[in-house]
Amino acid sequence: MFQRGLFLIITRDDALALTVSEPLQRYSVARRTASVREALPLLVPRARWSGVVLDLDITAATALADLVRIRRDHPLVPILALASSATCELINGVHEQRAELVIKPVAECNVVSFTQRALLSGWLPDARVSAWLDELSRRHDLTAREVQLIVYTLGNEPRTKMMRRLGITENTLKSQVRALLRKFGARSLDGLAKYVLSGALVWEREPGQEVSGPVEPFFSRTASA
Repeated sequence: MFQRGLFLIITRDDALALTVSEPLQRYSVARRTASVREALPLLVPRARWSGVVLDLDITAATALADLVRIRRDHPLVPILALASSATCELINGVHEQRAELVIKPVAECNVVSFTQRALLSGWLPDARVSAWLDELSRRHDLTAREVQLIVYTLGNEPRTKMMRRLGITENTLKSQVRALLRKFGARSLDGLAKYVLSGALVWEREPGQEVSGPVEPFFSRTASA
């Protein structure tokens, strides 16, 4: 059974904390710290954190370094980074750390969208599968929506529920599924799910190591897109 986790908001700005926490707490429980230094002891490996919201403006000079510290110790936790402005260095740095970047002022839809995607990662039945999916996301340059589609498929979500959860039409869903399947050379979402699960069983967390065996045998004969 999939569980909801906690969200950690790291900011000194009371107004920003309120803006973020109000929509976030419709889905889960939020806690707040004023600095990354205070946050790191809370982000212990055994704690179930669904996501982190980091205000990069609280330590502008070391913003990326703070993000790297969190990502180094917690490679899978979803991170939403907030900043007043964006330089090429900041955008690239945030992207390298597999975090999302939103420029202030923060809209409610930004928080809701991040929260929903972050909670999806908690739906995955096994930490190894989650780690492997994170690796596949980097290798195949998957979008957040494409990761969502894989997660929903692993959770046996029917397409009607996918459309309702994502707020999209059937044609849009079909288009997004086709784009996802093309990236893997897959014929169906079911086949892709089997590949993800099979790959997680044999994958070793070493840089550059690929799944043993070809991808295609895991795919079904008929396309479901």
